[in-house]
Amino acid sequence: MNLTGKGSLAGGWLDFLNGLGRTFPWHGRAIARRLYSIFSKSGCVPRRTYYGMCMCLDPRNGYHRELILGFFEEGTTTALCALLPHADTFIDVGANIGFYTLLASTIMGNRGKVLAFEPDPRNLASLATNLALNQASNATVLPVAIGDTRRSATLVAAENSIGSFLEGQRETIPLPGYMHGPRSEIAVQMVTLSEACSGLLGPRRGMRILKMDIEGAEPLAIHGAAQLLEEIDVVIAEMNVSMLRAHGFQPEEIVEPLVRAGFHAMLLRDRPPGVQSLPSALAGSPNLLFYRDTALSTSTDCLKALLMNNASVCISRERHRTAL
Repeated sequence: MNLTGKGSLAGGWLDFLNGLGRTFPWHGRAIARRLYSIFSKSGCVPRRTYYGMCMCLDPRNGYHRELILGFFEEGTTTALCALLPHADTFIDVGANIGFYTLLASTIMGNRGKVLAFEPDPRNLASLATNLALNQASNATVLPVAIGDTRRSATLVAAENSIGSFLEGQRETIPLPGYMHGPRSEIAVQMVTLSEACSGLLGPRRGMRILKMDIEGAEPLAIHGAAQLLEEIDVVIAEMNVSMLRAHGFQPEEIVEPLVRAGFHAMLLRDRPPGVQSLPSALAGSPNLLFYRDTALSTSTDCLKALLMNNASVCISRERHRTAL
């Protein structure tokens, strides 16, 4: 599979729309989204994304449309495009329908291993379909929740949203504003990341990357990953501040344990893609990049440029040179 999609009408069309959005970040993106919606058939069917993976997506869904056009979390995708060619393992905690799982599977190919954790049965079905569409034989799906101990847990979902989150242990957490529809609860099994990954990593042949997006439960996952973190070179974690606080955590409970474990912390910026120092107060749902010095010693100049806040071209360079 060629990541660029060159030689295909779909690939050229997506290149044009993505370029329009990057050249004119505000009006260009709105025009690109509108054009794609007008000229694309509706319905959730297999579609090629800007990064070359095939996924069942519906352009009427805003999240799906951002995945197709390459506008989703551009800072995070930039960093991963620089890191993954030099990685042997990608651990995706909160894999959802599989965008980052497939990106890692495609870039690393047979030399890499992807472990995808997703407890929501609705997302598991979509994830399995998307993995099959891409013949992602290097990806293993583990249908468990990740936390600080092994126990039974409750996953909260909404009928019209693909997101879900772990219920609080002490009190009920209300649905956040970005989740719509009747509330439902799903019984799931929780395990620690160290336990779940035990024996699965194999001999080291490159960097090991951990990505976490579990709607405010990241401090639980970090607490249960102390042993595994010794093997990890890079962590990318979402910091959904409102959901963290709903769980009774503060943003520092993601940052401080990882810094104590030897990681440097940076904020991933989407427009333009890059990194910056952590602000004194975090708000919204930014993604953070934590890296050890080993990541610099084993990665490309592209990543070093990213960490020096000078990598606006990094995403296209890695995308166009990586093919299976």
